[in-house]
This record gives sequence, C-alpha cells and structure tokens, in this order.
Amino acid sequence: MNSTLILSDTISIFLPDSINHLGNTSRPFHNIYDNQFSYSTVDEGTIEIVSYNYRTDFWSKTTLYTTGPNQVYSEGAYSFINEKEFLFLPVIAPYIFKINTNGSIIKKYQYAANPMLAVDSKIKSSSVDIHDGKIYFDLAEYADFNITSTYENVKTIGVYDLTTGDFSKIINFPEEYHGRLWSSNDSEHSFVVRENKIYMNFSKSKFVYVYDLNGNLLTKKIIGNSKIRESKGKRGNDIYQDALDQLNNGHYLKIIYDKWRNVFYRIGTFVDIQTPINDPQEFAKVYNKKKISITTFDANLKVVANDEFFALQERINENYLWVREDGLYIYAIPTEPTESNYYFRKIELKELDQ
Repeated sequence: MNSTLILSDTISIFLPDSINHLGNTSRPFHNIYDNQFSYSTVDEGTIEIVSYNYRTDFWSKTTLYTTGPNQVYSEGAYSFINEKEFLFLPVIAPYIFKINTNGSIIKKYQYAANPMLAVDSKIKSSSVDIHDGKIYFDLAEYADFNITSTYENVKTIGVYDLTTGDFSKIINFPEEYHGRLWSSNDSEHSFVVRENKIYMNFSKSKFVYVYDLNGNLLTKKIIGNSKIRESKGKRGNDIYQDALDQLNNGHYLKIIYDKWRNVFYRIGTFVDIQTPINDPQEFAKVYNKKKISITTFDANLKVVANDEFFALQERINENYLWVREDGLYIYAIPTEPTESNYYFRKIELKELDQ
C-alpha cells in the first residue's frame, strides 16, 4: 500500500423547502451520475427523485406516482442515462421504465412474465449499471432461504437487453455461502460494472469477486479489513441474534467506483471490540466503538489504501457516499438536527511519503 485516506473539510449544501430531506432513511435508493448525486424519497403514493448538481449548485426533482395512468408501482432502483433521462426499476413489478426528468414515461420494458408481481426477482439495492445497451441490476430471487441449497441455485444479477428484450440471470452466490443458512443482512450483495467486468461485493465475504459480463468468474481476492470477521451463517430464526452477529462480526455494504482516480472503494462497518456482546441491550454501550472501513483498490485488485474511521467521534455515516472530482464524500451528522442543510466530509486519497 502506498496511499492513505484522510478525512478533510466539511462542506454544507443548502436544501430548499421544496426538496425532501432524507430524514432518518438509513439506506435510500440513490445514484451518482457525472456532476450530480441523487436519492429517492417516498410519501403517500408519490416518489421523488431528488438530484443535486454540485457544479451549478442547483437542486431538481422528479415526481413519480405509484398508481394512475403514469404509475411506476413502487419505489425502486434507478440510474441516470444522461442529465435528462434515467432508467427506473420498481421493487414490486418486473418493469424497467425509461423516464425523463419531467416525470414522463418514455418507454416501458417488461423483463419477466407476470406483470403484477416480480416473481423472478426483487430489487434490493441501488446497484444498476448500463453497459453496451444492456442493463445490469441487483436481483433477489424469491426462494426459501431456510434451505441451504438455495445459496447454490439462486442468481444475484439480472441482465436485460434493451434492444432485443432478452432477459437473463447470472452469478450464483460463491461457494463460501453454500451448505449454510444466512440472514437477510448477511446475504446482501451489490456490484459495479467497469471495463467489461463485474466487481461483486457480498456482505459477509472477505473477497471481492470479479466476473465477466456473462457471469463467469475471472478472479477473486481478499480485499477489506481483517477486523471484519467471517460469519458461519445464521443460528436459527432469531432476528435479534442475527442483529447481534452482524454487529459483532461487521459486514461490507458496497463498492463505489471513482472515475477521477480510477480506483474502487469497498465500504464496511464493524465495532472495534475484543469481546462480543450477547444482549441487544448492550448496543448502546459499544456504539462509540463503531468504525467505518474503506479499502481502496485498483482494477487489478491491488489494494492501495486500507483505512478506518470512528463513526461517532468523526460524526460520519456510511450509508450515503458520493464521489466528486476532488474526492470521496461521506455523509456528516450535524451537531444540531437540521432539515435546511446537508453536510459531507471530504475524504482525500493521499500518497504516503516514501
């Protein structure tokens, strides 16, 4: 490793009254496109795609509806094609909508047979990537996750060809998931498509997996923080135990690509404790030990920096990050609650002195 990440300046972004604040939404659907970041909010039958362009310091929003003649059915993942158009994938219906920023549906694609229920999949994360006329999206097939064979059979990515209408499903859970049961948290996954390769993040794997665009495994490598412990799968159907296990072991949330520095960031969290806690009542006792792990690596899976930051002391939150030309930005928690501004801390990648 020849570099490190350094927490730097805090920026403030004014939020007009017309724009919905994220509030307590922990993991909103979001998208990063060129000079803007965006997120979605839901309120009584409407979905707002809110975007901020940091070059122009301008906020905009697109209102979508879950019912009616122009309906998109539910909230969902989305990805901007350009500044005026985006693709939208609802959680509960097997459609891909091409929508302009005025909220008009330009085109509607159906990728699975049942028009009223996404029986083939459910959109769970913000991972949506468009490459050579095909859209790749996070897939959670409906299956019995209390059967160990499920993790050998289900696919994790859907691929829809916007030209031919062909739909396929690719990439099984890796072998380390086979033969065990996993909680919904520990079986989460996300990905980034770059240079004809899919870089895959599984929440409880120490590996980053790389596949070709057909889903064939090319390589894998341990990339992350050694303090994020391996999991042995879930123990029974106790949701509190699942939460304890995730807290004690830590997990990886996502991979983010930085086009300006041509690197990837693998984001994880863990509590820096020696003795695991055994009671949900002890959550508060270890909250100040929570750390955010960011491992920086290049396209060849070479780790160039491996860093961790205390979340509480630095007042940062791992659920919302975006990349600008001058660095990676992470959501900053203000000392006083406010809905009139957002705050972000800049994280700069610096070369170490030789």
